[in-house]
Amino acid sequence: MSGKVIVKKLLSFGAMAGVGALLVSTSLPANAFQDTEVAEVAAPYVAEKQSVTLQSAAHAKVSRDSYTVVKPKPKPVYVKPVFGSYKFNPNGTVQWPFPSAPIASGYGPRGGSFHYGIDLFPGAGTPIGAIADGVVTYAGSGSAWGNFVTVEHHINGQTIQSLYAHMQWGSIGVAAGQKVEVGQFLGAVGATGRAYGAHLHLEIKVNGTYVDPYAWMMANAN
Repeated sequence: MSGKVIVKKLLSFGAMAGVGALLVSTSLPANAFQDTEVAEVAAPYVAEKQSVTLQSAAHAKVSRDSYTVVKPKPKPVYVKPVFGSYKFNPNGTVQWPFPSAPIASGYGPRGGSFHYGIDLFPGAGTPIGAIADGVVTYAGSGSAWGNFVTVEHHINGQTIQSLYAHMQWGSIGVAAGQKVEVGQFLGAVGATGRAYGAHLHLEIKVNGTYVDPYAWMMANAN
């Protein structure tokens, strides 16, 4: 045979062998060449069962953290006195409106105007007492004074008029024309009208003329 004939036969044989191998690989399962048995490979995995025990609602207990609500105490308002302390005599014929109170604004020029009284800060709601026996000449509300009371007194042969301003709403306890005694309740300290906090604005006139209430009270309270 010639060389060309031999090569053709070898190529034909190789092609037939490749086709046979392809038929074998596609007809047999993939695990046919494995040593492990089919039963071992296909066996399903069985997971161990778990159990959960629940208590009945009657025996179940739920613990909660306890708590309390504490309302913060209001900070006290400190008023720096501009005058020294005064003495209060509950048996005097002329008395201060309160047993004690800081005085934070005096008689005289203030902020481009003139302050005709003194401001006492005993605390909101504190009862205001008449400085002496007298007759109520006004009890009501008006202008920058808010709720106020005026009382006319006769002391040492002079006509004295005292004014008590910025009282709480509904606190006035007297009426015009009513006679009052020294220390009698007139109303409660408030912040009505033009006020920068609860206080008593006290004014005093002697024979119709404004005077310094602090100086006059220091000289006449007994």
